[in-house]
Amino acid sequence: MSTTIAEAPPAENKPSPFHAALENAFKGDDAPPVETKTEAAPKPAEVVKESAKSVPDTLFKKPDADAKPADEAPPSKVAADEIAEPPKLDAKGKAGWEALKKTAREESTKRAELERQIEEWKSKGRDPETLEKALSERDKKLSEYEAKVARVDLESSESFQREIVEPRNREMQRAKAFAEEIDANPEELTDALSLTGKARANALRDLALDLDPVQSGRLGRIIEKMDELHERAESERSNAKQSLEQRTERERLDRLAEHGEFVKTKFLQFEDTTKRMRAKLEILNQVDGHEDWNTKSKAVVESARAYIQDNPYADVEAVIEAKAMPVYRELFLETREREAALESKVVEMEKELKAIHGRSPSLTQRGAAAEAGNKKPFSSMIAEAFGQ
Repeated sequence: MSTTIAEAPPAENKPSPFHAALENAFKGDDAPPVETKTEAAPKPAEVVKESAKSVPDTLFKKPDADAKPADEAPPSKVAADEIAEPPKLDAKGKAGWEALKKTAREESTKRAELERQIEEWKSKGRDPETLEKALSERDKKLSEYEAKVARVDLESSESFQREIVEPRNREMQRAKAFAEEIDANPEELTDALSLTGKARANALRDLALDLDPVQSGRLGRIIEKMDELHERAESERSNAKQSLEQRTERERLDRLAEHGEFVKTKFLQFEDTTKRMRAKLEILNQVDGHEDWNTKSKAVVESARAYIQDNPYADVEAVIEAKAMPVYRELFLETREREAALESKVVEMEKELKAIHGRSPSLTQRGAAAEAGNKKPFSSMIAEAFGQ
């Protein structure tokens, strides 16, 4: 079976407008006009496709992995004064626009200052990472300093000195006395006992002490006691802050207990002293029928008791005398006022008595007046009185 392939008709060679215009230029004015066809504008997709064909492939590079997308690019800084003013703004809108521009300028200035500070901090090692590291190291040193201070405070506390330091010093004195008994060097023995563990055993072996069983027992008891004190001290030093707080609280409670006992004893002393001083100070005694005196007496005692309660270490007798003195002074002033009033009254009564005495009858044997001031005898005054 044969296949016949039809030949395609030859393509018609039509001259392009450029060739037609070129031929007419050589033919002169007799040349027919050249018809030009306006080609339709290519579609957008065709333009893009055509332009893509005309651009070399080397320009179409794949973006790098580190390249940021377009939407993540930092915004460009635009000065507030460079922003164009929106058109058609009334007076109120323009005022708002100017206020907005002012705020934008201030924010831009703040941002520039912050950026400058950030760069300055980074250049001086003040960036967050460096600062965090420095703060961490400082906190660590501060914790170490606090632990050292707590340890010093612990060893300086009254109870630590009483319970650990002083007993250890007594054991050291016992060790020195023991060294003198066995003709050993007291300083070398105490230096050896100050050590612990293998170091102390080696130091004692180097001393080559010749001890009998009794002496070995005495030295062993000294070492045992010192080890006990050392273990207690190291146990508290390992957590000095907590140990110090516990010891401080115990010391406070002990002081309160001692204070309570002291105050109790002081009040018993106050009652005894008050009874004893009643023979010395009359104001401490109650008097029947004298309410004002009794009130002042009670006030002296209660005031002295309140002062002793607030100041238990004060001298009871001195406090009672001090509280009685103002009352005595008040009574003294009141007595002086009463005496002055009585003296004034006596003077008035004497005057009245003199006046009465001048009018009173005073007969002599002859019936004459007793005083030169009387002009009439008493018998004449009686006669006048009775109308005779």
